[in-house]
Amino acid sequence: MPSRPRHSGDWFQAYTRHRNVFASPDGGPYTCPCCGHATLGERGGYEICEECGWEDDGQDDHDSATVRGGPNGRLSLDAARTRYVADGGMRRPHVPPHQPT
Repeated sequence: MPSRPRHSGDWFQAYTRHRNVFASPDGGPYTCPCCGHATLGERGGYEICEECGWEDDGQDDHDSATVRGGPNGRLSLDAARTRYVADGGMRRPHVPPHQPT
């Protein structure tokens, strides 16, 4: 089991060090990194996908196996994708708008 930060400030610092995919509203809509449906008006803005419920914190293919512990709780992006399909969802292709920063 991975070690947990001792203080909430430690968790926040670790969380904010992740590389994220960001994209402004002027280029949208964007595909959701979880389900692939074009439901996001921007990327990395904590918008919730209306199709699958994933909250877009900027996580994408580059660290999809990581459990960040942020708005999506104990789910990695990979686990959320698996759950979406197991619940009957149909994944569509997803291409990040650019590399994470």
